[in-house]
Amino acid sequence: MKKIFILSVSFWLAGLSAAHAAPVREEDSSAYFARYHEAVGRKCSLRRMGPGEKYPALQGGPGLGSAVITPSGDVVAGGFGTWEIVYTAGEAGLGTNEAINIYIPYGFNPPLLHYPTFPRDVAPNGNEERSRAFSPGLTTVRTDNPEAGLILYSSIRDLSRQSEGTNLYIGVSGAPLRAGDKITVTYGDTRYGSPGASAAYFAQDHEFTTFVLKNVDWDKFEDMVNSLDRQGAELYTAAGEIYCLENPPALHVVGGEAVKLVFTVPSVAAVNEPFDLHVLPVDRLGNESGSYRGRLSFASGRGVSLPAEYSVEQADREFIRIPGGGKISEPGVYRLVVRDDDKPLAGESNPIKIVPGPGTKKIFWGDLHVHSYESDGIGSPDHNNRFCRDIAALDYCCICDHARGVFQQIRESAIKFTRPGRFLSFSGFEGLAGDMPGGGHVNFYFVDESPRYETVFRAAAGEREGLESRSQLWKELLGLGEKKVIAVPHNHNGGGWEDMDSPVVRLDEIHSVWGNSEYTATQEKAYLFGHTTYRTFQQALAAGLKMGCIGAGDEHAGRGGTGTWLRHYRSNSAGISAACADTLTRQAIFGALWDRRVYATTGARILLEFSVNGQTMGGELELSDPSAARKIRVMVEGTDSLEYLAVIKNNREFYRQSGSGKGLQVEITDDSPVAGTDFYYVRAVQQDGHLAWASPVWVSAR
Repeated sequence: MKKIFILSVSFWLAGLSAAHAAPVREEDSSAYFARYHEAVGRKCSLRRMGPGEKYPALQGGPGLGSAVITPSGDVVAGGFGTWEIVYTAGEAGLGTNEAINIYIPYGFNPPLLHYPTFPRDVAPNGNEERSRAFSPGLTTVRTDNPEAGLILYSSIRDLSRQSEGTNLYIGVSGAPLRAGDKITVTYGDTRYGSPGASAAYFAQDHEFTTFVLKNVDWDKFEDMVNSLDRQGAELYTAAGEIYCLENPPALHVVGGEAVKLVFTVPSVAAVNEPFDLHVLPVDRLGNESGSYRGRLSFASGRGVSLPAEYSVEQADREFIRIPGGGKISEPGVYRLVVRDDDKPLAGESNPIKIVPGPGTKKIFWGDLHVHSYESDGIGSPDHNNRFCRDIAALDYCCICDHARGVFQQIRESAIKFTRPGRFLSFSGFEGLAGDMPGGGHVNFYFVDESPRYETVFRAAAGEREGLESRSQLWKELLGLGEKKVIAVPHNHNGGGWEDMDSPVVRLDEIHSVWGNSEYTATQEKAYLFGHTTYRTFQQALAAGLKMGCIGAGDEHAGRGGTGTWLRHYRSNSAGISAACADTLTRQAIFGALWDRRVYATTGARILLEFSVNGQTMGGELELSDPSAARKIRVMVEGTDSLEYLAVIKNNREFYRQSGSGKGLQVEITDDSPVAGTDFYYVRAVQQDGHLAWASPVWVSAR
């Protein structure tokens, strides 16, 4: 980290490259954020306001100045550009013990501070410095006050904001800024060969939240910056007060030109039962392409009735949903096809199983670990619910923020978006390792929207006395009523499995964007940052815990069920869970989760059926004779060719079958005597790397 004094840096603005002409929205992102802030009574996206909060920021008025970004038009995801962020000092100016802090959203290049025109700032390795000048994100800063100098810091490891972007600090030296004086940040300066700054690769609204810091202790600030290479720091603690500017700059990142059609249909339907069709045009990075126009045709065949054609005349929406558009008259497993008649675009649906009658349970897909604006994610709860429903085509989700004091916002959004038979949004909360008795992250899910759960929420978050152990926490949750709360450990953050044997601990999050936590050192969808310090699914089963498994996201970019964003890195795909239930209602889906009638995938809608002597996944089977044979049946229908299917018994691979296509059915028998309680579960691996895991069946003998 370097402190740099400059008087003036010349400015050059490059045009923004774009893969296509993005659709123009009725209002810009600044207006969108302003409307959102007004609705929740804030000035900017920072939720944790007030001096008593972990990330303090006070409401800022017009006297503190303003900030704008140009160009402010739509930005194509993954493209490079150059932007000016201009701060104009307010009535009080900006003193030499004050600074501004511009938050560069995550997904955008961290700003690279480098000034080859100033010899005193060049490191001994001249070639290295010259090459850095060509790096994405080169950022220069100037002021129009010739008497003032600027002090610059940039750090990706600064923990001062609640999200995961980069903080750019700009202080004043020499002479203060007067009212109306400007600081101009050229983000993505191309003068020295840099391609500019890269926009986030995911489509989203992004706010460049801007703060004014008063009474800055620059010596303390410098000491903290020097420690950032060794550990994270909260640089805001070097300031006396922090104010958040009203309606800071924002950009709207959109998807590029469509290169593929993602075709989603239900996983199970009855003969002649109408079902919905969902088509999502996506760009090269997997973003929804709002600019798509064209004529879609659906391939029909024997017994398959689909629309002959569907026209998208205007590029004014990001997905196509045709309610009741499909119907199939004969039982079997089908994969449907949609094509663009004029472009080389096509998509094959996930497998859909047509059953003879309405008695078979259906499969409903969801992501129960979505983060929003209200903690360290992007987008409001409403945005995240809408994305899960309309873009990811999920059946249910949970905005599971690890934030305090936002229960009402999460609950109100869940109520607003829940429509039985169409989409469900559950209320939930992620307890952080430091807040949870026994450590580790644990997610809580609630069967309804009663505000009484908040009492335990707050207790779990350490906001009142009395919860010194996990056992006490489980007792409190059980006191809310039978089958009201489900606790799901999130495995990326230690904590062990001690005192986890409780009726409320029903499931384990076996996969998220962090990776696969089935067992230590797995090679398939491996954890990004090692294995040995994390608790795993097999460790829980070995400890005697009867837990099913779900896939979930923990994705922080406002793209539940589809995202690949983890902190500052592109990561594994978000997982999703398949709940086996009769209907899409709160009680039915929550009941499936409670009964462990659920399986996990790494994001692909793989069909998976598993039973032991007729007992389906998640259940318990008691034999009258320990030597009685166990007949194990597995059916898998993938979204890609299968690599292999494995039946796991007591954490050891009991059976493996290589794949030879997208479908596989297995029937095997285990006739070895039952030893206490045996458990079986299934792992299916596709050639494209996607996995599915069935929740276990536990077998004991009288």
